[in-house]
Amino acid sequence: MSARPNPGPGPSEGPTAVPDNDLGEIHNWTELLYFFNHSLSECQLELSENTKRVVLFVLYLAMFVVGLVENLLVIGVNWRCSGRAGLLNLYVLNMAIADLGVILSLPVWMLEVTLDYTWLWGSFSCRFTHYFYFANMYSSIFFLVCLSVDRYITLTRAFPSWQRHQHRGRRAVCAGVWVLAAIIPLP
Repeated sequence: MSARPNPGPGPSEGPTAVPDNDLGEIHNWTELLYFFNHSLSECQLELSENTKRVVLFVLYLAMFVVGLVENLLVIGVNWRCSGRAGLLNLYVLNMAIADLGVILSLPVWMLEVTLDYTWLWGSFSCRFTHYFYFANMYSSIFFLVCLSVDRYITLTRAFPSWQRHQHRGRRAVCAGVWVLAAIIPLP
């Protein structure tokens, strides 16, 4: 293995020498990192603030439209089929309601981005919007955890007592999640 001349810092001789061919004789991480750092062209993309605002607005708008339609669809289907499909839909229904709460806060953020990150509606509405967003975000996360834990318990430890009281237990868990999610983001 021969080392190529290196005008700058980096491995040039000894066990970390850079090979002449591309990837043929790279034997350690130092050589590989040096190869990628010095053989690939740099990609620098700088966007103006107006471009960043437009891109962020479009992303928020796409998330709002898709999230609104899909969460309303999930809520409608689960509400209509709540008696037939089983008790696990209770977690899915609550998670869709929480996700809908997160989605409904997006127009406020879209307007703030459009107005160059200026908040026009006062201190209370700022605090309430943040509270509403985080309470729904936490409840969505907690319902996903509850869904996973419930499936695990149901599949691995199907206690007869759990089978008799699971509907009441799931309702209590959902109520507890909403209370916990309402308390956590309080200032």
